[in-house]
Amino acid sequence: MTNAGFGKLLKNTRYQTRVLIGRFPVALPLFRVISRYRPRVVTKETEICIEGFPRCGNSFFVNVFREWNPGVRMAHHLHIPAQVVRAVQLGIPCIVLIRKPIDALASLLIIDERLSVGIAIRSYLDFYRRILPLRPFLVIADFQEVTTHPEKIIHRVNHKFRCSFASHPFTETLKAQIFEKLKEHHGNAAQPRYQIPVPMLEKQDRKRALVPKIQRSPWIQEAYELYQAFLQGPKDPP
Repeated sequence: MTNAGFGKLLKNTRYQTRVLIGRFPVALPLFRVISRYRPRVVTKETEICIEGFPRCGNSFFVNVFREWNPGVRMAHHLHIPAQVVRAVQLGIPCIVLIRKPIDALASLLIIDERLSVGIAIRSYLDFYRRILPLRPFLVIADFQEVTTHPEKIIHRVNHKFRCSFASHPFTETLKAQIFEKLKEHHGNAAQPRYQIPVPMLEKQDRKRALVPKIQRSPWIQEAYELYQAFLQGPKDPP
């Protein structure tokens, strides 16, 4: 096996293992062992959980929420259903972010071309299938709303869970500030520009090349049906 082939096998094996482990709340302590994950794991002291499949606006919304609610203890960015399940078990307000499958998957796959299209799509299905039964206990936020009206999402959280998180009218100035913060953070991590979770022209060609591969997958229709099931579920007040 070539080095490239071994690297691809290793990448997909690690990814699948994480998906498998991430199904079960009992495995959450494993993530607390890893220092970069430890503060992100939901506990009894957590005040809000913000989770979603990768590239669904997670970093953007977490940063907006922190801007308006500094110091709030937040669980986020594990990208596993176990985090959501545990938050519901603990009665912690939980927001689940979701995005059209084709957009979320194309954005995920440009991060690392070694990741299999099939494995990526099945991980999308696995994430949202496992939390769909919890839909009545969650606030669901679509990517478009996340990036245009995050204050409405917080209003729904406050209404549903009878809490009082702060929010303000969302402005283009704040959006630009969040984008700059994300660029700075990922720049410090020495990542390629196309991996930074902000809109960029150089991402578009990479995404367009991936779209036909995603559309040919036998699982993509099921992914869209699951996406619609979340959006058409029980409605929270605006």
